[in-house]
Parts: sequence; C-alpha cells; structure tokens
Amino acid sequence: MDKSLRVFSSRRTEDLVVDMLAFADDFPLTDPMSPELIVVPSWGMERWLSLAMAQRARLQLAANYQFLFPGKAVSRLVKLISGVDNAGGATLGDLDSDPWLRPGIIWAILEALPKLINDPDFEPVATYLNSKGAGEGAAVGRKEYQLAKQIAALFEQYSLYRQDWISKWVSEPEAVPADHGPWQAKLFWKVTDIIGESHPATLIDAAISKLDSGFVIEGLPERLMIFGVSSLPPKFIDFFAALGRRINVGLFVVTPTKGYFGDTRTRKQAAAQPSWGDETEHPLLQSMGKVAFEFNELLTEKNIPVFEAKDDSDGEFSLLWQIQDDLYNRVNRGAKDQPQPVQITKLDDSIQFHSCHGRIRQLEVLRDALLRLFRDDKTIEPRDVVVICPDIEGYAPLIDAVFSDGDEAGAGPGTGAGAGTG
Repeated sequence: MDKSLRVFSSRRTEDLVVDMLAFADDFPLTDPMSPELIVVPSWGMERWLSLAMAQRARLQLAANYQFLFPGKAVSRLVKLISGVDNAGGATLGDLDSDPWLRPGIIWAILEALPKLINDPDFEPVATYLNSKGAGEGAAVGRKEYQLAKQIAALFEQYSLYRQDWISKWVSEPEAVPADHGPWQAKLFWKVTDIIGESHPATLIDAAISKLDSGFVIEGLPERLMIFGVSSLPPKFIDFFAALGRRINVGLFVVTPTKGYFGDTRTRKQAAAQPSWGDETEHPLLQSMGKVAFEFNELLTEKNIPVFEAKDDSDGEFSLLWQIQDDLYNRVNRGAKDQPQPVQITKLDDSIQFHSCHGRIRQLEVLRDALLRLFRDDKTIEPRDVVVICPDIEGYAPLIDAVFSDGDEAGAGPGTGAGAGTG
C-alpha cells in the first residue's frame, strides 16, 4: 500500500482508538523496540489515550509511546528535515530541547524588552509598563513577566495560525503591515537574534519542498499518528500531507457529524445573508461547530480523503444520545421538512444544568454530582470522567481545596489537564 496521509473521522473517540490500533497493525514498525510518536492536542487526551490503549492491549499495558503536541511535533520534524542541529546525524528523539517553546520565548522577550523600550514603535508597550525611559539593565518585575508571558503565548498562536505574518516579518522586514503592529515585528526580530535559531514556521515551506524532492532524509519516524484533534492549521495539513509521501501518517479527527459539512454557515452568517438551507441546519452545529466545519472544508479543498469510522448508533436512548444522533445526521427537529421533536417520556439526567453563585459552589456541586454518579453506576470509574473548564488556571487552587482526599467528602483521585498546542 502506498504511503500517504490518511484521515479517519468519528464522533466517538473510542471508535478512533480502534481505527488507530488497526492503522498501527496495517503499518507495523520494522523495529518493535523503537519509540512510537503520537501527536495529541492536550495533556488530558494523552492520559485518556494511554489508558484506552492499555485497556485494549493484550497485556493491559501501553509503553514506549512518545506524546507531543502538534506545534512541538511539527517543530521537531521541520528541524530534522531542514538539518537544524542534525550535522551529527541526530534522530527525532535527540531534538528534545526547542528554544522556540514558550518558556524559551518568555526569557528571550524579557531580555529584549529593555533594549527596545525606547523605540518610538514601542510607545504602547512602554505606556502599559509605565516604564518609558527605562532602558537596558532595568529590573524585571511582575508586570514585565506577565506581559512577556502574554506575548510569548501570542507568538505561539501566530506560529500556528498566522504563519504568513511571521514569514512576512522575516522576508520583508521593511514592509510590515501597520495592522500587524510594528513593535511586534521588531520584538520578534530581536527574540530571533537572542534565541539564535530560525523560527520553525519560517522553515516549513522549505521542509515541504525537501520532502517532495528525492533527497534522502535520515531519522524520520516510520509512521506518525495524530489523534483526537478537531482542527489543525492549514500549513500543518500541507506539512503532514508532504510527510505522508515519505512515511505513513494517520490523522484521527473528532467530528460532530458525518460526511461533508464544510458548507455549514454560522448563525451570524445566516442572519446576515439568509439562505434556504439555513433553517434545516442544527442550531448547535451553527453556533458551536465553526472550527469543525472549517476544518472539514479545508480537507476537502486539499483533496484529502476522509474515512469515516463505523458508527454504532444503537446506543441506549437518552436526551444526550438523541442530540448527538441529530448532530451526526444533520437533523434539525421541528424545522420545515425535518422530523418532529422527540418526546422524552422518562426521567432523564443525561444532560444537567446547575445554576451556581460562584466558583467554589460550582466545584462543590460538581463534586457531589460525581460522587452520586460513582455511587449509582459501579461501571463508571474516575478515569472515565472528563471535566472541561474554560479557565483552568482560575479554578486550579479551588479544585485542590474542594476535591481534597483529606476527608470523606473527597471525590477520589483526579488529574488536572489543560489544553496544549505547542
């Protein structure tokens, strides 16, 4: 079978695990002792996938896996392909230290800011820091560090979703668009000088060209699996597609619905320019599915086939199951020419809303709900539960207090895992 990028989609991560393990069986490693590289979107997905693979393994064990976030995986692979730090024949595992990860960027920004703060383009930054006139050698305080963290996160996001900006800053330093903020470009140049290494985003196009050439590249993994993502930047898709012409690459995507749905319009778009098809679209897909259907459209534009996992729709009926099924089949019940709403005739707690007056109370209610769930259903374990929070840093210290193991009200073991892109 020819090497390529193969995309598998499902609404259930459990089905994607089955597809991923089948993919691994179809393209076995020649050296069973070599580490397996798996790209995941977050720490939480890494932990869940490790447990899911172990449950399905003969020995109830999953070992020798190396998990990376998409940005870090692309950075390492691009450096390997481009020959950065590879003069001595380094392998992918040797390229562990990356100065362009967020901690390295933060310290480079802290070193660069005092040298640039008197530049007229940095007036907004100086005003924010209340340090205009402070030059090189100024002390670094909490405010400077917090700003450096925010800018580093911004540069990290640019490397994922605004790679054209970074490329323009590097290739045309005298033509930086005003809406980019000239101070950002100047700071990026200074950070690059301090780090002493080109940003991986500026090397991706060259790496893609090298992959498409007949050039021999040493150290590439035999296969790559990307699991549980709902979206990737366009340039990453181009890179993984090019990499797929050298090695087998499997992309396992969580999607709310089946088939092509890239033509779905958001509620805002539908309101601005109504179309006959808008009223038949599921409102949840319109309001919350923008990332998913834009990614679906991207794969279609790039002519990348998507293999849909076999879907078992014979689940136990519940309100949650019905909503998931309607989303999967793009059904908007009650709309014109659509099926009628389903009547829920029994007590159903598959979807619950709790109104709480503060963060601590939210966590207390969550703890009590989990304890009740574990008490009433002995088949559910803590590892089966995912708690999603939009601001985990704000809740982290409160979680420790409310979910402590020190008293009988404690909800048992748990691990906090935030999202990650780098």
